[in-house]
Amino acid sequence: MIALLFLQPSLHPHVNFSIPFKSLDKFLSENSDALIIDVSPISFEKISSGHRNKINIPLAHFDAHVKELYRYKSKKIVLYGDYKSQCLHRLRQEGFENIILLQ
Repeated sequence: MIALLFLQPSLHPHVNFSIPFKSLDKFLSENSDALIIDVSPISFEKISSGHRNKINIPLAHFDAHVKELYRYKSKKIVLYGDYKSQCLHRLRQEGFENIILLQ
């Protein structure tokens, strides 16, 4: 229930929640098995660099790596980067449901 205090309902029709950047560390402390996917062309280490489940998959390579993400299908996935909406649609096509956008 605590997590719902800082998760905001998303305006995006395919996302349950979005997280303000300032709340990311708290969210990760309560969801340590969440996966952060940085879809920026270059990974920005400032985004929770200490979190063990953080990967960089640029949009240009995203489709080639989607199948590798299946092991995280039951986990919460936080998408970050300029192209997060495009990646969100691709994950939805593959049946991923627990997707959260980082604002």
